[in-house]
Amino acid sequence: MEIIAPVDVDTDFIIQNELDRFLEEKRRRRNRLSKNIALVVISLILLAGIIIFAPRISRYFTDARNFAQTYRATKIIKRNAPTIKAMAMAQLPVEYFSDYRVSDSPINIETKLMHLIHQFGTDFYSKLWNIKPFEERRVYAYVDMKGFDIENFYNLDRPLVDDSSQTLKDWLINKVSMKQSRYYNPRYGELIQTIAAYRSEYQKELNRPLGRRTYRRIRRELADKQIKPKRTDDVINASTQFLIANPDLLSGESYYRRKLMDLELELNIRLALFHMVLARDYNIRGNTAVFGWINGNMKGVKLIKESTPPPEYRDLYNTLKKNVNSYYISYEKARKQYKNTDFNELHLILHNPLRIGLVVKDVGLFGSARKNGKGVYYEHKGIDLIAEEGTPVYPVQDGYVCYVGNNGNGHGNHIEIWHDSNVRSVYSHLKDDKVWRQISQRFQREGPFLVTTNERISSVGMSGNIPEGDPQYGYSHLHLEVRESGKPINPFLLLNDKIKVIH
Repeated sequence: MEIIAPVDVDTDFIIQNELDRFLEEKRRRRNRLSKNIALVVISLILLAGIIIFAPRISRYFTDARNFAQTYRATKIIKRNAPTIKAMAMAQLPVEYFSDYRVSDSPINIETKLMHLIHQFGTDFYSKLWNIKPFEERRVYAYVDMKGFDIENFYNLDRPLVDDSSQTLKDWLINKVSMKQSRYYNPRYGELIQTIAAYRSEYQKELNRPLGRRTYRRIRRELADKQIKPKRTDDVINASTQFLIANPDLLSGESYYRRKLMDLELELNIRLALFHMVLARDYNIRGNTAVFGWINGNMKGVKLIKESTPPPEYRDLYNTLKKNVNSYYISYEKARKQYKNTDFNELHLILHNPLRIGLVVKDVGLFGSARKNGKGVYYEHKGIDLIAEEGTPVYPVQDGYVCYVGNNGNGHGNHIEIWHDSNVRSVYSHLKDDKVWRQISQRFQREGPFLVTTNERISSVGMSGNIPEGDPQYGYSHLHLEVRESGKPINPFLLLNDKIKVIH
């Protein structure tokens, strides 16, 4: 039997390996524990941070979302600003001829319309037609019968019976616009040009972007009402309602629209009165015939005059008879109203002719005792508004320049303007400057022409005769007179700005 010798084992080596493995495992466990502890600490820190800063983080996210919504809303508002403003203007109320008053009190459109028909029927450019009071009443009666529809005043937009390609308004405008026509009247052409100019300015105002403050206010309104700009229509409607609730943001648009609508109403009233002139020239007499002339149904008038109309026209006859009876009732109502109305009550509110604070000396007031160069006392017929030489002068109301010159009567360079209701204003002691020469040359070239309250007509000066010893001597001032039917009236009572009186 063979005996195998025992193998030598390195016990130290084995022990060392086991020890190394144990230490390595311990190190790994320690590392894992450290990582876990670190993860727990970091998680706790993050959790604490989230708890502490959650409101701020939420606010940041909200602000970011609001910024995105605001940016979108702003883009929608800017892109649709003309539409938004047009929609708001269409819903804002309109007061025609808001400067007109009766006995210093506002009046309704029915009474105001009666006064306007009378004024435009008796003013500077209508005198050549000698329009009668009953013709004014016929116009008013028809408008009354139609419920005072200002948008379609006097049914001027109806097509002509014999030529449907043009309306009654077009036909009347053609008659008064052709210079070779015996009915030519320059006022109508001026009105049409002025209307076109104001319509252009009104459109420019609508197309003008809204101001930054307005954008901010609208955005704040959208946020308060929690309107999210997901739908363009919602933003447009909310912005429109905001502008309607704040009409002061549309002051420019409101001004041009008011002037535009006043001018359009004046044109329509003048055309209606001219239509009555044509009825007179065409020998159309009697209220029944005139109703047919206005309504564009002269054949119907002939049918009404028949005592027994044909059976096939019975329904038409009854309808026409009813309309004619309504017109008769309106005419009788108008006749009584005209009889009880004092048309001299209506007057203009005068605008500040200097556009600065108005100051007058007590000796420059209306009715004060004055002494001329011959020592004779007289009553002052106007007011002397103190201003530095060269201060711009504007009309106190829209009207026609009917005189520009210096006739040596003490007024010096002066301008007379004819307003509605036989009211004239006079501006005296004007400066002989470039503005004066331009308006003087224009009057010599064109004759009477229309000016508005926004047009500068001259400058304050010291021309004319200011007697020695007069308390106003040496002071440049505007002498303003206002006359109604030739009678001087006190401008102090009519100017819409306060006047400071000094001694």
